[in-house]
Amino acid sequence: MQSVRLGQKVQQLVSLGKKLSLGSKYFEENSYQVLDWNPGSNDFIVGASCLNNDSAPLQLCLTSSQKETSLRVIGDPGAFYYDPELRYNASVETLFKSILDAGASALTIVAKQTVKALIPEDSFSRSLYKQGFVWIAVDSNKHGIAFYIETAPLGQEQGWKVVEAWLRNILPSMDSANHILKKLKPHCIVASAGLEGQTTDDCRAKIYFRMLKDMDVQDLGIDILSSEEMTTFIKIVKGHFDVELDGWVMSIGFRLTTGELMDAKIDLCGHCLRYDSKEWPTKIKQITDYFSLTPLDTDIVFSKGEFKTAFIGFGLTTSFKPRLNLYINHHAQKGNPESDEIWGALKDAMHYLIFIQNENGFWNDFHLPVGSSDVWVTAYTAHALAQYGNKTGNQSAMKAALKAANWLTTNRTYSAGWGFNDTTGPDSDSTAMTIALLDELKISVAESDRVFLRDHWRGDDGVATYDEPNAWATGHWDVTPWSYHALSPNDRKLFQDLFVEALGKNKMSNGLWRSYWWRNPFYSTFITLEMLDKLGISEPIVENSDTTASIEINNAFDLACFIGIECIRNPSDERIGQHLRVLLNWQQANGQWRGAANLRVTDNTCYTPWLNPSGLYYEDQKSTITNATILRVLSRIIPSQNPTSETITYNWV
Repeated sequence: MQSVRLGQKVQQLVSLGKKLSLGSKYFEENSYQVLDWNPGSNDFIVGASCLNNDSAPLQLCLTSSQKETSLRVIGDPGAFYYDPELRYNASVETLFKSILDAGASALTIVAKQTVKALIPEDSFSRSLYKQGFVWIAVDSNKHGIAFYIETAPLGQEQGWKVVEAWLRNILPSMDSANHILKKLKPHCIVASAGLEGQTTDDCRAKIYFRMLKDMDVQDLGIDILSSEEMTTFIKIVKGHFDVELDGWVMSIGFRLTTGELMDAKIDLCGHCLRYDSKEWPTKIKQITDYFSLTPLDTDIVFSKGEFKTAFIGFGLTTSFKPRLNLYINHHAQKGNPESDEIWGALKDAMHYLIFIQNENGFWNDFHLPVGSSDVWVTAYTAHALAQYGNKTGNQSAMKAALKAANWLTTNRTYSAGWGFNDTTGPDSDSTAMTIALLDELKISVAESDRVFLRDHWRGDDGVATYDEPNAWATGHWDVTPWSYHALSPNDRKLFQDLFVEALGKNKMSNGLWRSYWWRNPFYSTFITLEMLDKLGISEPIVENSDTTASIEINNAFDLACFIGIECIRNPSDERIGQHLRVLLNWQQANGQWRGAANLRVTDNTCYTPWLNPSGLYYEDQKSTITNATILRVLSRIIPSQNPTSETITYNWV
């Protein structure tokens, strides 16, 4: 599925690169060129690039040698194409355009030989390249190029076979290569191969590889990798951390004009080296000082915590000239979120929900003893999409909501009302949410369905979820607000006084409303305030109330509801931005927020679970209710900048 926020991460990396390159006029151009991308033109696909573990197809590389520092941008082109052939063609075209723009036209012929040798010639084999074909690296001043062609889909045996044939074709002598490959092939898998340089004289053929099992690098038997310099680097950078097997990436380079060994490099995963943003600059300085390398100014990288070390690498030539490579990717946004980021998160959440929608139009989630829910989950999720679609004009959201409404109205089990599923009987919550969806889409509702809700009214207790048994047939506040809204206009007027009475009766001293079916009262409070705002009814004041909730919030569902409560009650509350930041940083690359065990199947003998809860808790394992709730909340929030200060107000509209 596509992700808006991946594009936002890319643009933040580009902004960082522009600062690191001291305003190089080429940097931004280079960055978008190696991606074959224009900001806003296409959304990147989650999982389409393995350049970074969050699927972002861009990375920065700061290099320090004994003479100077430099900056390169590394891109994985075409990460927005679903069709491998389109991506293959775009990648090859981008590669050769980048070669020319980098002043490396002398490498065109050998680059064509490299592409032909390393990428399968038939489209079926190329279809296995789900995460791209080539990474392209250019420096901020267009001095040469590096590119690395993916070989992992070939597997161990075929990968080495193809790489060996490629080297034999482009190198004048295979003596050095044969000696080294013989030692690597039994213990390693080739990850990628390609070229680095600007002219044939300075070009090297590079092979990147990983070890197949845990072993000491020295046991590979390659002198340059076992050198004192390499051993010292590993000791310094690892400190007390262990690096996982996949966190070791090594490379060997052969001089194009002679075939002789030219250099080697060891890269270690920054995720395994769990230094914080204050420790990384110290560790980098320790390395540059020891090897007399040019100091790297990394304050701008680590100061705010928005970027992190993807890999840190140490290269060594056969003449023992060292270099340090710091590979940088996006970590997490900091500060109060603004409109672009919120809308990006919303669109990604929408993509996720549509992706997991059944082709017939329904969703299903929760695994209860009575089975999973399809009807209630579908109505709730589709209602959130319909609200988002109507607010933004997003046709994909509206199409998904309409498809769900069609399924709900044509696959009915009960003559009046809808239920958790087709075996549980109809209930007020499922019925109210289905009617809310149909009303949002301006689809007519049968009078019998609205009467079903009227028949479940229980005086000033509110609406009962079921007719029986026991406590399940008493009024439950957390199903009442939307049930009241789903009544016919005449019944709503008839029950208005009872609704207002129940509104006050069910509000607790902490300023939150009672919840029968949920672990915490944040959902019941959010939908209450949401409905009062919709109906233009003032929130009742409870004497001696403490509106500061002391309940721990440790999941996205509760946090989203709490943010909704804050925005409705006081949009200028400075804490809202901090809470939104946490929520947005919890969103995964595929647009999903993880669900949690928030839904309680309250025992039917339990009448006051807000005092003494009794029942089992269940998680929305596909995160339907969690993501739909966040969609409902975020789509109503519009940030506005205070013209006289840097504060942001999050208005509920």
